[in-house]
Amino acid sequence: MLRKPVALRLFVLAGLLVGIEVGFQVLRARRSMAEVELPPWKLDRMPMDLGQWHGEPTEVDSRIFRNLGASQTRDTLFRPPFGPPVVAHVALFEEESSGLPHHPNLCYSGNGYRQASERAIRLRTDSGREVPAKVITYERQDDRLAVLFWYQYGDRILTESSQASAARLAVGGLRARPAMVKVMLQTTLDSPDEAEGRLRELARLILAWMEGAEPKPDAPQEPKS
Repeated sequence: MLRKPVALRLFVLAGLLVGIEVGFQVLRARRSMAEVELPPWKLDRMPMDLGQWHGEPTEVDSRIFRNLGASQTRDTLFRPPFGPPVVAHVALFEEESSGLPHHPNLCYSGNGYRQASERAIRLRTDSGREVPAKVITYERQDDRLAVLFWYQYGDRILTESSQASAARLAVGGLRARPAMVKVMLQTTLDSPDEAEGRLRELARLILAWMEGAEPKPDAPQEPKS
């Protein structure tokens, strides 16, 4: 006597789940067809010289700096006045995706690196704006790297995959959705403080360029003896 009501409830529940999934796919299809709003800056016009840093185009390990699905990428080796260089990887994603495309943990772990540490930081731009970012260190045998990254989605800055869904829902009813921008900087982990200092300084200069401000370089410091 109880089997029919239970079966009916299961049938209704299955129908609801199918309906939710269909609705989600329809919404995703509509959003994928929506107009994509690109950032105000042009990636191919990013200067090779930022402050006192001199940049040059570079070819990086495609297994780490993967750009699958990115409509535009820019990989630049920046040399500071003193100390090891920093590789800047900037990618623009116009296709709709879930999460944060090609999160550093996926890129580096897929190339044999082990995450050693991770912490959230805040970058202060020349305009006084504070931007959240993350610094992660990776190890692979004798190779130690420090990586700073953030993602931009319109006026939102994202560092966690869990933030992506809320950001996309927030623009769900708009005529256009923003492109996703990934900024990732990598340098040798010679010492934690000095590596993070290089990453922060170059990140500040990149943010200043993106904001349209003229970067104000810090005075060069002599290397420590």
